[in-house]
Amino acid sequence: MADYLLKGYGSSYWVHGLGTAVPAGARCESACAVFFMAGGENTESDIGRIADRVLHVNGKLGFHSISLTLREGTYSRDDVGKAFGLALKSMGAVAARMEALRLRLSLLQTMLATPPDDMYFVEKIGDAAHWNIQVAGLPKIARPTSSNIAEACSKLSRQYTPEDGATPANYSAEQNEDNPDAILPHSRWSTVDVTPDSFQSFKINETDGIIEFVTDGGTELGDIGCSGRFDIGRMEMSAQVEASNGWYVAVPNFFMYPGDMTFSEIMSLAEGAETVSLDQIVAKKLGAPQKGSCLVFKGDTNIDDEPCEMTSLTSLNAGLESYTLESYQWPSGSITVIERQGGKVLVNGALAETLWQKTKPKPVAEDWETSCLKNTSSGNVFCFRKTS
Repeated sequence: MADYLLKGYGSSYWVHGLGTAVPAGARCESACAVFFMAGGENTESDIGRIADRVLHVNGKLGFHSISLTLREGTYSRDDVGKAFGLALKSMGAVAARMEALRLRLSLLQTMLATPPDDMYFVEKIGDAAHWNIQVAGLPKIARPTSSNIAEACSKLSRQYTPEDGATPANYSAEQNEDNPDAILPHSRWSTVDVTPDSFQSFKINETDGIIEFVTDGGTELGDIGCSGRFDIGRMEMSAQVEASNGWYVAVPNFFMYPGDMTFSEIMSLAEGAETVSLDQIVAKKLGAPQKGSCLVFKGDTNIDDEPCEMTSLTSLNAGLESYTLESYQWPSGSITVIERQGGKVLVNGALAETLWQKTKPKPVAEDWETSCLKNTSSGNVFCFRKTS
């Protein structure tokens, strides 16, 4: 069936441009999912065949490995070997069509890693983007920030770049070897490690309703070489990256969301809206409680030092700006509240200054485990020392 869509046998040439779709409420799993991946169109250009497959946000698309099903009975070694050989041959047939199907290596890895009695469902933004699957029904970001554009550019580049050992779960949880606790840029809580001023230009023409952008050189995003435009009225983006060989292509709106967000998270947090405003919360993360000591200094004099516990809640809005609320519970029941957004930090509502080794109070100046903030209103310094 997949070959029929790929080759357009006989007089049925029209199937050469036939797409596939999983509508709302439908399920496409196992062999159906392989057939789904055959949807595409031959551009009759040097781009070749492009993918044309759409998954509705309320549909189910599932992949798993080949199965070897035997009826109850006694089988010889030759019988089992023959059956297993046929099973492997079926997976080999899929692998042989990877290029024609625009089937990424990470998807094949995912299929092989998912047991026959299980199912890997495509339900993350990053998986759909990386595996060339359009997603219908998600609320659109109507007026993107430069962070949204950077996120979309990164996904576009990954879509056109040969795979480089990314994890089957679409690189969204890869660890940084230099910092095992860090998450690489293609994640929910950081976008592309690029700030808005990393663009050579990011211009908003209010008269025409067009955002035009060109990335700067010398940054990760600049290495992608992304440039293009976003039509605010139509909520449509077109761009080219170095990996697309100069071709400007349509960039799906959902590319602007973080890669490891699930469709259901976006739908629930966006409350069913067709569009989302930039300040609308699209993701939340509750940090694990941390025990330690809370200290207060006036100058270099320690005026308070007691055990306390810190909890944090980080929210991400549609413009990919994060807001973190940290609460420090003292034994007395009082709470010190720290708010972080962008480069701005507040302590109990007052603007705060982050102190480093040379500017921290002398008793903790050399203690790397102790972080300190100076309340610019009271002049007091609040510090937290994590329990090792």
